[in-house]
Amino acid sequence: MTVNIVPSLEIERPHKVDGKFTPEDEGERIRGLDLLGKINELLDEYDSRRTFFVLGRYLDQAVESLGEERIRAALLPTRTDVEIGQETYTHPPIAPLKTRTELIAISPEEFRQELRRARSSIEKHLRTTPKSLRMPYGFYQGLDSHPEYLRVVGEEGIIHVRADARSADDLFDTFLDGEQGKLRQPSRYPNGVIEVPLNAPQDTAFTGESRTAGTEKYPRTPDKVLELYRGVLSQALQAAERRPITISFDTHLHAMPKYDPNLDVLRGVMEFCKSEGIGTLKYNEVVPN
Repeated sequence: MTVNIVPSLEIERPHKVDGKFTPEDEGERIRGLDLLGKINELLDEYDSRRTFFVLGRYLDQAVESLGEERIRAALLPTRTDVEIGQETYTHPPIAPLKTRTELIAISPEEFRQELRRARSSIEKHLRTTPKSLRMPYGFYQGLDSHPEYLRVVGEEGIIHVRADARSADDLFDTFLDGEQGKLRQPSRYPNGVIEVPLNAPQDTAFTGESRTAGTEKYPRTPDKVLELYRGVLSQALQAAERRPITISFDTHLHAMPKYDPNLDVLRGVMEFCKSEGIGTLKYNEVVPN
């Protein structure tokens, strides 16, 4: 049997409601794009496919600041091994979280407008229509408990979604093992939308700066983070003796400099995949088994 990993990167900061950026904000934007260039070079070394989940407001403001050509050169929207997905327009939650009590959920219709605004921005600047969605924050059991939002996702043309990204206590304890011995693997919702669940903690937990309560237990150093990822991949290889396995990790462009400034973790993951024959997929290539 086979194991595939779905490399993805969320690109969302800086973005502001009022669009007023300080020199520090602009420096963060430029440093982020420089890092993205290094990430692409590294992934190219391993012939890796990848998906970039882009926040609509980030994209509009980045284009206004640096120009469309610069942003397109960083995101590579014309390449066949790169998929551009979306992450809504302003990154709102659709439900309350026990570990982020300050968040206020939006309505299904507001969510629909978020998807449409993000899609419009991506189509305008990147000349592609996003069919994959990374739900902001993520939720326990994904969209199973949110049928009105699931319906919107399907009606707005989304085919793949990563919404299942938290444990029952709304922490980031999302690994390959699920509840009742069931593996956390891609599946179809009743309307045909494909869920690609997360198989490791969101990487913001590795920064020491996450606003999600309970993240103190997660690793902070590159060697420990890489050890965690290798553990998940090793478990996937064992599980693949019985069935094909797809592994999804969650990385943020703004988080990586905090725990992986030299991309040692990313290189270690890709090197492990190469040595063990683990392939790569874009989100839009994931098919439930």
